[in-house]
Amino acid sequence: MVFFWYNINMIKNFKLSEHTKFNRLPFAIEKYSGYCPSEMHTHDCVDITFNIKGTMLASVGDMTLDFYEGCIMAVSGNVPHGFAQTKDCEGYSIMFDPFIVESRNPKIKESPGYHSMITLSSLPVDNSPFYSSAELREPYFSQLKELAERLMYEYEQADEYSPSVITGLLYSFVVTFVRQFEQSNAAKALDRNILHLSSEIMQRNVANKISIKEIAAACNISEQHLHRIYRKVRNKTPLQILTDLRMQKAQYLLVTTSLSLSKIADKCGFYDSSHMNKVFRKNCGMLPAQYRKENLQE
Repeated sequence: MVFFWYNINMIKNFKLSEHTKFNRLPFAIEKYSGYCPSEMHTHDCVDITFNIKGTMLASVGDMTLDFYEGCIMAVSGNVPHGFAQTKDCEGYSIMFDPFIVESRNPKIKESPGYHSMITLSSLPVDNSPFYSSAELREPYFSQLKELAERLMYEYEQADEYSPSVITGLLYSFVVTFVRQFEQSNAAKALDRNILHLSSEIMQRNVANKISIKEIAAACNISEQHLHRIYRKVRNKTPLQILTDLRMQKAQYLLVTTSLSLSKIADKCGFYDSSHMNKVFRKNCGMLPAQYRKENLQE
């Protein structure tokens, strides 16, 4: 992992008025491609980075995160940020004053997603006051890519029609962005609830021979969906988590009781002592009897 070390007094501050092609439209867009690192800098506006190809490291404040294809990030004004390891990357940097969007539809300011993604005020999002990000899914990725291309085209045209066209396109871009962010956060909250519920079911049923299919059914989702959530959030399968719980209980009973192996296997949800032997050999590199002998409390 690369960390960005910087002196706050040496950070460049880019003013939108010095970058835009328009006198009365506080908007600018740049396309980056290939090797395109940027030093730590700030803006006096919202800066949206939309990565459509490749992977790079993004630094926001004192945090560093992977920024890959399909990621989009909004950074508030006056927040230091930069990019490194940008080989073969392609995307857009869109800078604007939120007033452009808010003047189009003042009610958008009431949207939690808009506040989290766009406003310059320090609002906590994922425990951070600086930035918000989302991983774009279809159809949002294709929609935003097309809008970014059209914004780039109009910005390069820079004729008397461009400001009005850009205002409409930017509003569509931001609304699409906000919708994806709100749906992503709603999905994350649902995933957390399912994880909590399924974990409780596992803990209550360690001694029972409950299956992952039954756990998923108790959570009102499919077994495949439960598997995806666990792999995404915990980087393990539900069966691995359930096996870990059974192993922990079996290890405790082996060293704190004189119960037979068959009774311990039954109390920990294994089919029989042979099944427990197989799981122990795979996860501990030894049989339960050997584990008991080496860890028995005096």
